[in-house]
Amino acid sequence: MPYLHIPALANTREHPRLGCPTFAGITLSEAAPSAEAFFTSAGVLKAALTGAQATAAIIAEIAALAGEVEAARARTERPIADAARFTSEAGLLADMPLVGNERATIMGFASMIAAALEGTAINSGTTSPVTFFKSVRHLAHGLDGKGIDAAVQSFDRALAGHEAATTKLKAAHAKLLELAALADDGANRDRVSMLKASIDFKRRLPQALDELAAGREQVVAALARFDLALTTLKECA
Repeated sequence: MPYLHIPALANTREHPRLGCPTFAGITLSEAAPSAEAFFTSAGVLKAALTGAQATAAIIAEIAALAGEVEAARARTERPIADAARFTSEAGLLADMPLVGNERATIMGFASMIAAALEGTAINSGTTSPVTFFKSVRHLAHGLDGKGIDAAVQSFDRALAGHEAATTKLKAAHAKLLELAALADDGANRDRVSMLKASIDFKRRLPQALDELAAGREQVVAALARFDLALTTLKECA
């Protein structure tokens, strides 16, 4: 008896005409001739498959889902590299404020990481089919169980790799928010004001010294004139 490929059934735990689950529309056990006749007459039977063909189709479906997960993980590589640079720069900004807008800069970094997390997320349509298959795997009969289990394990490895990557991004995002809060606290704002005052003082210091030197010369000249006048008065006396 053949395995049936009925795409309209997708992932079904049990159809009354089959008595077995379907994954990606493929029955997980052989179907009775009456079931084949029913779905043929209904116009929804795509193909009758051998056990080897059904196994290959199931493995291909799981492999395609694993490929989607791996593609999502690959999209995290650049954001993870950026996150390392962002957290390093944000640490410097929070520790040594210069212009007072460090918080906005760090929040910009955090927003980019948040966007990366959203852009590399895996939707339930990618993971739920495999979750469903695992729940009905024990009901499969006559298929190459080892080959199918190997495909499921490959999917799980890809999913674990994606989860590890997104965990790194989430940690970086949390760290950036922490540094943004640090850059925005009152003590840092006071440090910014003091630093600005210090920089302004140093910038104006040469001019102030020149003004003091000019004032000293004027005082020296005035004292010289005073001494001359005093000497003259003494001679006249």
